Amino acid sequence: MELEPSESEFSAPDSSSAQSWAWVGLTLLLVLHGLVNLWWLGMDQHGVRSGEASAMLTARSYYEAVYANPGASVKQRLIDITLIPLGNPAQGPLLPILGATAIAVFGYGTDAMASVGTVAFLLAILGMYLFARRFLTPMQSLFAATVFSLVPAIFAASRVFMTDYLTMCLCVWAVYCLVRSGNYLSTPWVVAFSVINGLGILSQPNAFYFYLFPCLAPIGAGLWHALRGVSADQRDGSALRAWVLNGSLSVVIAAGIFGPWYYHQMETIHAHWAEIGRGNPDGPLTFAEPPPPGTISNVSQVGRNGSETDLPRAPAPSTASIHSTPLQQALERIEQIGAVLSGGIRPSHSWLFYPTHVANNASFFVLFALSILGLLTVPLWRNSRSQAGLILVLWLLGSWLLLTALWRVGAPRYTLPALPALGMLAALPVLAVPWDTLRRTIAALLLAVLGFQFVNLTFFPAGPIARAHLPWRWDAAAQDRFHDPAVVLYKDSLSLSDAYTALSRPDRTGGQDYKDRLFRVAVSTEQQRPFISGANAYYLRLGLHGMEFHQNHYWPEPNPYRLRSIAAEDLPKRRLLDLGFGQAPEALVPQLNQADYVMYAMDTSDATTAAQWDAWFAERGFVSIERFPAETPGTGKSRVYGIYAKDLTDHVQTIATNADIDNLDLNSLFMLRQNPDFAGMPEALRAYAELRFRALADPQGNAVPMNDAVSLVNATMAPTGESGIFEFQFTFKVAKAMPDDWKIYFWGYVSEEDQHLLPEAAQKAGFESWNFDPAPPTSRWREGDYVIVTHRIKAVPLLYNFRFGFYRGENEMYGRDIMLPNIELKANP
Repeated sequence: MELEPSESEFSAPDSSSAQSWAWVGLTLLLVLHGLVNLWWLGMDQHGVRSGEASAMLTARSYYEAVYANPGASVKQRLIDITLIPLGNPAQGPLLPILGATAIAVFGYGTDAMASVGTVAFLLAILGMYLFARRFLTPMQSLFAATVFSLVPAIFAASRVFMTDYLTMCLCVWAVYCLVRSGNYLSTPWVVAFSVINGLGILSQPNAFYFYLFPCLAPIGAGLWHALRGVSADQRDGSALRAWVLNGSLSVVIAAGIFGPWYYHQMETIHAHWAEIGRGNPDGPLTFAEPPPPGTISNVSQVGRNGSETDLPRAPAPSTASIHSTPLQQALERIEQIGAVLSGGIRPSHSWLFYPTHVANNASFFVLFALSILGLLTVPLWRNSRSQAGLILVLWLLGSWLLLTALWRVGAPRYTLPALPALGMLAALPVLAVPWDTLRRTIAALLLAVLGFQFVNLTFFPAGPIARAHLPWRWDAAAQDRFHDPAVVLYKDSLSLSDAYTALSRPDRTGGQDYKDRLFRVAVSTEQQRPFISGANAYYLRLGLHGMEFHQNHYWPEPNPYRLRSIAAEDLPKRRLLDLGFGQAPEALVPQLNQADYVMYAMDTSDATTAAQWDAWFAERGFVSIERFPAETPGTGKSRVYGIYAKDLTDHVQTIATNADIDNLDLNSLFMLRQNPDFAGMPEALRAYAELRFRALADPQGNAVPMNDAVSLVNATMAPTGESGIFEFQFTFKVAKAMPDDWKIYFWGYVSEEDQHLLPEAAQKAGFESWNFDPAPPTSRWREGDYVIVTHRIKAVPLLYNFRFGFYRGENEMYGRDIMLPNIELKANP
């Protein structure tokens, strides 16, 4: 096989007229797909699913940092960007930044953000056409680009907000630059590849997986060209210098693009890839091993000297480092990783796992079979015996090898960056047919089949013939995962992962998926509530994920994220805010007293389970206000969803006089001041409430600074009367506003002889952890004010040293932490 294309392959053997007609056809193809996608986005009203919601949630954060603060300087915006916590450590910031830009251009909406996929789709079609022109005629290239554009997963996934899709587009252009690099000796094209490589890794850390093997063709050919002589006088010194220069530029330019962001997020990313994944079945890498259990060395052993309910007001802050640096952690594990690699990499999937996924939920069988023939066509057909043909083969097979061998988490979506190679290879057997009439007939039949699949997936299913399977079972586990009984010939709905399911014709249900329905019920209940305390309505999630994105749509005005489908008069007075998650009702106990609602998903419709939950929540002051069955899109799995609301029948308070205010304790006064209706009370009554609150909250001693914004005024602890549940209350003085939402880490250490009494996870970690999101969130804390945060923990009654402080992400701390020593939690009598 030739590694260096001949000059005739770079020039079009067709006439200039053929080239012009090919460009006209390509333009029409782009316009057609663009219009169809715009129509689809305008008609579709699907409920945003968890993976898409997570990416859109991060995009909103970038929008706020970059576009929503016009008075900020460029420097300040860059600083704000670095402060945005990672939505998913396995994904980079490029897609959210593009989504934020789409919001700035088109206004807020899920369709605006999803349009990024359409732009990536059109750019990928253009890139594949230009790639094909390196070894095909203009009309052949147009056919190949058309086949690529009709790969089911390619056009269906272009209508959702997905990191893998942006990576796919960047992979197309990276590979195109490689084939134009002239054996990696053309500096302009190498620079272009380096820039796209940097953007690709900024999109997704493993983007290089997909063009790692394709890189070998031009890089290897360039080195061979420079060193093909055995003696010094036969070597091409200029080529060798160019090869070394371009190789160096590749590293410097790409690292300069993705390096700053990854360096800033190093601790979080390292924790995800090197710690969480080690030995964890849900981790991303197959060759990872669990690290040794960590310990904290700066906690002294404590003796038993009785309990204290009033915790120390001014403890000495700890200055010891809590975490070793990522570099230290990495060095400590080099030997361990090397030992694992030396023992060989054992794939976590069968070698048929990804081919089965591709055949069933990416390409369908016809294109899959043609791509296999295409792999055989490359060495046999003269037109494809070029470096471009070799790159196609390496692109597809290399991606399959690395995904199977190294990537533990398996789903069709991860194959998206390799599907352009599959689409191109599927076109080659048709183009290689030697007889014109037969070739055109087969091409027309293929386009008809692909057109049918396109209509079946985009506009409307084809009735009783909307699905067809072949009676083959390649990988039963992979086929059963998305309810495919056998190999798919074609079907009317795709499932690219558990998060991206039921990709098909527009969903016209009005966005009324179970998440929106739950929020609308909560909003309706809020509008009927009497005067209640607090500016926020907190909800807990029971077996329910991915609600945080939707909650902003239902916040009171002014609300920049209110969807057009939600009328302003349908919004509540208070903000609906997520308070926490649990898999069982008992896991919600620590925060249940702060919650106004509990939204849940029940895996069974068994009436006994529902009755048990109703009784359990009724004992704690909650009543069921909605329950309904719904099918999870694409999985065929039906669950029961519902919502419990706190019963306020006996908790309505009348605040009309100063005496009413005098009857309120400190915490009740704090909640009263947060109430949206507080501003409507008589001015004299509000002023008295402010004076009364500050008199109770003002510290008797010196407050302890925790960072430049917050000082700890007081901390108290009391048992709740429920077994193993203890309530802590922290009073903070706010020196300046905190624009971001910080979490609070709350850790408890016990003596060595008591560690065996802790839960297993705490024994391994060396401490018990009760990290939480403070309510109200820190972004709502006002400068010069006092804030009271209540937090309940479920703990084994022992003597503890408690440590707490502010953090976000995995390891980003805000200021110093505070130690509360020698606190004995006593079992309830």
